[in-house]
Order: sequence, then structure tokens, then C-alpha cells
Amino acid sequence: MDEIRIRKEWKVKGFGATLKQARLSYTSKNKVTLAAVCKAIGVNRSYWYQMESQELKTVSLDHVRAIEELFGVELVRVVVEGKDIKVEVIDNELQS
Repeated sequence: MDEIRIRKEWKVKGFGATLKQARLSYTSKNKVTLAAVCKAIGVNRSYWYQMESQELKTVSLDHVRAIEELFGVELVRVVVEGKDIKVEVIDNELQS
């Protein structure tokens, strides 16, 4: 192959709480279980709870984007400021 992946990780405060809030809202509104959510995005419940409790040291941006697509909300925003790139947690209470 003629390609290489270049990775960057960001420390993001408050992601677990925001994820839990979004999950509770989505499952309540749509009458679905966490098991159904996990199946839809391709993770198991243990992994999900580890994301919410922030026990995991890293979370795949692909998983975050899959959750956002399923829930119809933005959980994190990637911000480019000059040469700096940062990730911010979005307060979903502000989203309608």
C-alpha cells in the first residue's frame, strides 16, 4: 500500500457525561435499549459504559461520529485554529 495513517489524540473533558446525557435522551425518546444502540454502532455494552465513565483512555473518532449520526446530535467538534487542532465537547442541551 502507498499510504500511512497519521494520528493525533486530544484530551477531552466532560465527554462521558455528555455521552450519557445524549444516550438517555435518545433511548427514552425512541424507546430503544442500550443493546440496540450498541449493535447499531458496532460496540458492546461494556465498551459503551467504559466510554461513559471515561475508563477508556482513547475512543475512536469513528465511533463518536457513528453515535452522533445515530443520535442526530453533535457530541464533539473538531476545531482548527491556525496550526492547532482541538476537540471540544458540545453541550447537547443547546441543540434542538
